Amino acid sequence: MKKWKKILLILFVVGLITGGYVFYIATKKPETAADSKPVKEMVAADLFKELDSAYKKVDSSYINKNIGVTGSVKEIDIVSMHVFIDAGDAASINCSFDSTEFAKIKSSLKVGNAIKIKGIYSGCDGCDKSASDDGLDMLSVDKIVQLKTCSLNN
Repeated sequence: MKKWKKILLILFVVGLITGGYVFYIATKKPETAADSKPVKEMVAADLFKELDSAYKKVDSSYINKNIGVTGSVKEIDIVSMHVFIDAGDAASINCSFDSTEFAKIKSSLKVGNAIKIKGIYSGCDGCDKSASDDGLDMLSVDKIVQLKTCSLNN
C-alpha cells in the first residue's frame, strides 16, 4: 500500500511541474522588437543593396533577428497597423505593429517624414531572383522586406 502512495505522490508532483510549465509557455508574452536591441542598424536602401548582392546569405543571417532601419515614411495603413518605409525604386519595408505600439506612435506619423524603426526580420518578397527567374517576367516586381512586431528605434 505504501508503494502505491509513493507512486501517486510522484505522479502528482510531476503533473504539477508539467502543468506549471505549460501554463508559463501558454501565457508567455511573445518577444517583440521593443524587447531587444537591433543586431544591425542601416538605411533602408542599404538593406536592399545587401539583399541584392547576396540574397540567401543576408536573408538567412537576418531571419528572425531584430534589425534597425532608417528611412522616410512612404505609406501608413491605419487599419492593419502597417508603416511602409521607402527604400528606393520599387522597394519598401513593411513594418507591422501591434495595437498598443501603433497607438503610441500613430499621431506622430506623417508620409515623407524620417523615421527610425526596429523590427524582427521575417523575409523579403521579390528579392530572391533565383526563385522567380523563369525568363518570362517582363515587369519588375516590387521588393518588400517584412518586419514584424516593430517599434520606434530611439
